Amino acid sequence: MTLLPWATVSATGRLRASAPRHALLLLIVLRGGVSRLALAAALLTLAALAACGGSGSSSSAPIVEGGPPPIGPIPAAEFATVPPPTYQQVITAFRTVTAANPSLVNNEPALSRALFDEVRRTTTTSAATLAPGADSRASVLSSARRQALFNLNSKMTLEEWKLVIVSPLASARVAPTVEPSAQAAVDAMPCEADIDFADGKADALRHAYWNALMTRRAGAAFAEAFATAHEVGSGNSAAARAMDLHNNRIGRALAERLPAASEAQLLELLLQQVYTHVVAGAAIAPGENGLVFIAEQAKRPFDGRFSGTFNHPASGTGTWALALNLTQCGALIRGNYRATRGTAVAERRFSGSLSGTGHLSLAVADPYPFEAGAADASACLSMQMTLAGNEQALAGGWVSANCPQGGSLGVAR
Repeated sequence: MTLLPWATVSATGRLRASAPRHALLLLIVLRGGVSRLALAAALLTLAALAACGGSGSSSSAPIVEGGPPPIGPIPAAEFATVPPPTYQQVITAFRTVTAANPSLVNNEPALSRALFDEVRRTTTTSAATLAPGADSRASVLSSARRQALFNLNSKMTLEEWKLVIVSPLASARVAPTVEPSAQAAVDAMPCEADIDFADGKADALRHAYWNALMTRRAGAAFAEAFATAHEVGSGNSAAARAMDLHNNRIGRALAERLPAASEAQLLELLLQQVYTHVVAGAAIAPGENGLVFIAEQAKRPFDGRFSGTFNHPASGTGTWALALNLTQCGALIRGNYRATRGTAVAERRFSGSLSGTGHLSLAVADPYPFEAGAADASACLSMQMTLAGNEQALAGGWVSANCPQGGSLGVAR
């Protein structure tokens, strides 16, 4: 018998349904490949919760022995009558039922039931007003674009819809994040309209930022559960799924690592990440801490890693070893660099533009208070770099507001 996370054990040993209180139990099922040992551990944990009074309420739907388990308090057969709604439907339904009965936020099983009933009502109403063969506006998009740019008007996957009923409060907090993450990707990577924003750098940014936002609203564990539920029913290829799951993880890790960063700052940090192309089907390198993309058409001439030297005369004798990462989107250039000399390290982010055939003008961002190097009183601020060359090699100079002597740099692939 497979024990799902919304099935709990009563004091009499009878299985019954309730909303889970631990996202890790949900992740055991979502990730698949559950061992008998893991199932036994989950069963013991749930039994312990039941003994402590955490197993659910008397309104929970019983599991018919040998039949499919309920989804939260909703019997499986009843749940199957309502197809996955759009994100906006869930948001609106949550606002409607909690406005009518604010106490629902203190009773998740009752909230799940009210939310399900409201979504069913609005789904039935919407279906009745549609012309034969009509669908949401997403139907006019290619399947790739619909998946890459899922927004508030897009339908949830079946697994996301299940998670909404199992954990309605957390789901209501994360559902709205699909819109700002999609918009950020379109605004930041307009060059990828030619590939429907699918499987490229815009898609990588979208997934990472979406997960960062969800982490801020409901914690990393639930963000992972929700993002994984999305992938389970997305219809993505194995390569696209691996790409999305990797970028999801990068976004969550960033939000957890930098709790003082605002949402706008998280977006900026993700934009200036390393973006690495991975051949579809190839394994993502162990330890890859940047964003990855698989679309061949998303590769641009100046994308990639360069290495060389960084000259800073005012810092003393000896040049610095320089690692420079560039990401191109049309005339937009973003990236970061790491300069090292002995034990000294300087890391900065930048953004700028490409003009002509190989002239880069880059504004180097001063570190935020929560970034490495922010406390370095000798750091050069308001730096500007000017580079010339081609996609194989670049050279030029830099100036700074408080390091007037400036310096030079040269890099190659």
